[in-house]
Amino acid sequence: MPAADLPIHTNQPVQTTSTDQIPLRTDVLFTNHKGEVKERVRKRKTKALEKLRPALLRTLHPGETVLYITEARSPLTILEQLTVPGGPRCWQPPRL
Repeated sequence: MPAADLPIHTNQPVQTTSTDQIPLRTDVLFTNHKGEVKERVRKRKTKALEKLRPALLRTLHPGETVLYITEARSPLTILEQLTVPGGPRCWQPPRL
């Protein structure tokens, strides 16, 4: 496992803080892809951290740090793909 103080962005110094007993790398977590701190990103990630807090407290081992949080969606089932308005973009009816 890489060190928790490994620099990610060249324009941001490594900033490790602890929020509610969860170690965070704020120089990565609250910045955009260019390493710029954005309030909108901070707001979304803080909201996600609140939801994930119980799971993170259970699963993080000593010395581990949260670098990044993102949203995920499960893939649609075949039935959902066929019944969603607009249909799947990759599905084409068979040609006769």
